[in-house]
Amino acid sequence: MEFEKKTQSKAFYFFDKLFRTFICNILCVASMAIPIGLYIFLLIDLGTSGANAEITQDEMNTLMLLFWLSTGSFIVTFPFLILPSLVATTDVLKDGLSGINVFRAWLYAFKTYYLKSLKMGLVYSILFGIVLFSLYFYSEAQFMEFSKVFGEQLAEILSKVQKVIFQAGFVVIGLLALILCLLVVHVPMLVITLPKMIVVDLLKTNVFMAINYFINTIVLFAMLLVSIIGFAFFPIWIIFGISLPILIGLRFSKINYKELEKVDFDKINSQVEKDLEEEELYE
Repeated sequence: MEFEKKTQSKAFYFFDKLFRTFICNILCVASMAIPIGLYIFLLIDLGTSGANAEITQDEMNTLMLLFWLSTGSFIVTFPFLILPSLVATTDVLKDGLSGINVFRAWLYAFKTYYLKSLKMGLVYSILFGIVLFSLYFYSEAQFMEFSKVFGEQLAEILSKVQKVIFQAGFVVIGLLALILCLLVVHVPMLVITLPKMIVVDLLKTNVFMAINYFINTIVLFAMLLVSIIGFAFFPIWIIFGISLPILIGLRFSKINYKELEKVDFDKINSQVEKDLEEEELYE
């Protein structure tokens, strides 16, 4: 009886939540091992190069190579490991059930939502891959290389026009990257809330949720930025850097998604199909 009182106390609930958050964070970090390792090498190399008075061209090339490799590896592993682990973490922290083994709960959620997470992740990985390539293409360094190809005389004539085009392209692609980030922050909760919905309809709902609940979208995006910036404080980040922002984001988004859960999409789809059949009969 005394043990039951302790397990139902606020202190036990707090430490149980803290433990779940810690375990989920470790599991998420494990899923990001490859890009995290490359980013760490990038930061170490950047710190070493920054200690020198001048950065040589070889050092700059090495830094850029590490950046593109780490970012590329993140995009490649996003649908297969990263997004499914984020969905599993969101599911475990959303329910907050005490007395259930957090490892089993996380692995069960990972397995349950893996296929849908994979499909959504592939869509966003392709989009982010296109954006990443476009950002590289419109970068200043690429502009200089592009100018060299056409020779000095033609480069002088077209330099101003080229520069405006490349800068405008970089800004536009940067805005597209921002829009994708504002959309992708809703994906974990969408996959959990609507697991039976097909990917095309999920993407449509994704856009609807991002626009209709824009304040919630900004909060989730802010939590994403906190998680990214927190990587600089790696010892703390590895403990709570991913799962804690997710937990805070859940506090703001659960109400909106509870409303979404009440919507009977099967009934709506059947009604739409019925209306289309009636229209065909009248025609």
